[in-house]
Amino acid sequence: MATLDDICFQWIFRRLKLLGEKMDKREHGYESSWYGPLNKMTNLIFHGPVLMVKPQSTIRETVEHAGSGSEDEFNDEGTSVDSMGAPVIRGGFLQPDFLIAIVPEDGNLYGDELVCCIEVKKDREGKRCTEVQMRKYLEWLSKKKPHDATRGILILGSITYVYNIQGKRMPSKKGEGVSTSDSDGLRKELEKIAKNVGVN
Repeated sequence: MATLDDICFQWIFRRLKLLGEKMDKREHGYESSWYGPLNKMTNLIFHGPVLMVKPQSTIRETVEHAGSGSEDEFNDEGTSVDSMGAPVIRGGFLQPDFLIAIVPEDGNLYGDELVCCIEVKKDREGKRCTEVQMRKYLEWLSKKKPHDATRGILILGSITYVYNIQGKRMPSKKGEGVSTSDSDGLRKELEKIAKNVGVN
């Protein structure tokens, strides 16, 4: 008998497959149509009290000088502290579609450990520019003491690419990425991240 999670994943895969087919035919033009199913999938995989999926979260540029990391230390300098405890420039930020973090059990506001950064595009047009964008996200995240297993996930419609924290694309069959809409593709990659960070 299918579990509730199985039923949810079946729905998610049907939805993503239909979106991919429509995008390939140029019949559906909204990137935001992907957010609901992807939000549902990430929350099914990264569940539990110490995990948080952060839709439309920001990555703020890390200040290079050292300090104690307290909010008060930076208030007068136009800087602040982000949820990872890094001193940051208030104005400089990037905004991926999803960030996934291990969060402190004690509720500490400055101890998040980023494990995944997801960027979604409706199709493969502009792939080169989007890869540059993903590498920029990962470059900024690498300065915030990320988990060793942190990955970037770039979803280009029906195809997904995975990057390590250094911005290098991870190997895939024939270098063509993995399917966004089946259990051996995006879901498997996300589950691998969850397993590697030791939270599921």
